[in-house]
Amino acid sequence: TSKKKEFLEALCDVLPRLRGAFSLVILYRDKVIGVRDKYGIRPLCLGRNEASFIIASESCAFHTLQGRFLFDVKPGEIVVLDKNRIEKQFIWAENPELRLCIFELIYFARPASIIDGQSVYYYRKKAGEILAKEHPVEADIVMAVPASGGIYDLGFSQASGIPLEIGIDRNRYFANRTFLAERGTDRASLQRIKLHPLRKVVHNKRVVITEDSIIRGSVSPAVVAMLREEGATEVHLRVGSSPICHPCYCGIDMPTHSELIASSLDTEGVRKYIQADSLGYLSIEGMIEASGFKKKDLDLGCFTGRYPVPPPKSV
Repeated sequence: TSKKKEFLEALCDVLPRLRGAFSLVILYRDKVIGVRDKYGIRPLCLGRNEASFIIASESCAFHTLQGRFLFDVKPGEIVVLDKNRIEKQFIWAENPELRLCIFELIYFARPASIIDGQSVYYYRKKAGEILAKEHPVEADIVMAVPASGGIYDLGFSQASGIPLEIGIDRNRYFANRTFLAERGTDRASLQRIKLHPLRKVVHNKRVVITEDSIIRGSVSPAVVAMLREEGATEVHLRVGSSPICHPCYCGIDMPTHSELIASSLDTEGVRKYIQADSLGYLSIEGMIEASGFKKKDLDLGCFTGRYPVPPPKSV
């Protein structure tokens, strides 16, 4: 017992020295320990099925394991599990406060997940609705750039009254996330493999396409070009987040300033680059409204340049 107590004490001595975002699952002898950083930048939650407790970064994992959601691990919290119970649960950090990375809602998390009480699906649908109000457009159909632009198109269609269509087929045998591809990858070529516009749907149509975000700007031009090749008369891009002008220093390998297209070009400059007829980003206020959180509870660093944890001075 003394050794187990010493390990937990040692862990609590180490954790305040760790800076930045982390969600940890630690196996120590017959214990499983879940730890969330003091700002809760990355999600962590607890569930259980008939056989055991489950710790996961997203609540959708519990469905896969025929389990049920119990609760989110709080910012700065430790949960210690033994075989059949929660042995300990306490706050290790001083002055913990929620600063959830909003990019979890925008892109990373699965739509079925609930993070700190808010629905990922709801964010994307609500963001699409707000986009339609902030950036209205006359068009014949609205569609998603699969799969990341999905659900945004549903909200946009319902709020605007523009009919919803599936106008781009996604290659089901191509599973890679383009955003996470290695640096130097030809993302435009990947899109040609991954996506195929449906000519019968888009030909002679004014098309609105929805995306979750624009990072480097290397994907959108290929999508716009493919739609024009298949006969779209106009292509309007609507984005379910604000311009990403700053790198992420809180756990995601986000590109550098020089790679982020919105750090060097304004909205009109980006529109010209991707050759869309119009471009509309969701405002930061719209993002916050769609999230269901208060502004103070969110990490908006890649949009505002203000981070929960100051970035390293060497950056």
